[in-house]
Amino acid sequence: MKKDKEQFELNKLIENNDRYETFKFPVIPLRNEFIFPDISTPILVGRIFSVNALHEVEKNALGHDEIVVVSQKNNILSDDDPFAKDLYRVGTLCTVLQKLKLPDGNYKVLLQGKERIKIKHYYRLDKMLKARISLYPKTKPQITDEVEATFRSLVKLFITYVKSNSNIPDEILIPINVLSMNKKYIIYYILTNLAIDIHKKQKIYAEI
Repeated sequence: MKKDKEQFELNKLIENNDRYETFKFPVIPLRNEFIFPDISTPILVGRIFSVNALHEVEKNALGHDEIVVVSQKNNILSDDDPFAKDLYRVGTLCTVLQKLKLPDGNYKVLLQGKERIKIKHYYRLDKMLKARISLYPKTKPQITDEVEATFRSLVKLFITYVKSNSNIPDEILIPINVLSMNKKYIIYYILTNLAIDIHKKQKIYAEI
């Protein structure tokens, strides 16, 4: 029975990955922002390629409500829409939770990070960027005493970081206490709330 269950899960993973790899997802390039899996993040969308990517999600006949977000290598604020060479190859597949059009024409969007993904190929279409992606395999890490000790040290350092920074509210620590057993979420949550360079976050994200 155990082998049958493992084979079923493997077949399901292959089926899901095939579905993702055969679909071209609309892409939103991020400047000075980073979205991790399992984290809900509000962003402001105004560039034409990104706005069109949002509209593409709405009209998708296949029922996909997902969109790919990737960081720009050059985070200088500009109205220019980036090319493939300007973007990293590791990003996040997200679900669009909410979208609100603002009076100035921009959109306030709430995204929920879903999966860490690798970009196989970018497609620059008519005023829109799309990508074919592949999912990272889901592996269950072995939690040794050393890993557990390192994780606890990381959490303690983050708590110290928050308490020593008057600009960060203590409420930031609530998920740490509630979800302390979900290690992957905690790591992504800590990275989200650390005031470090986006490109350093990208490097860590690609190597996790």
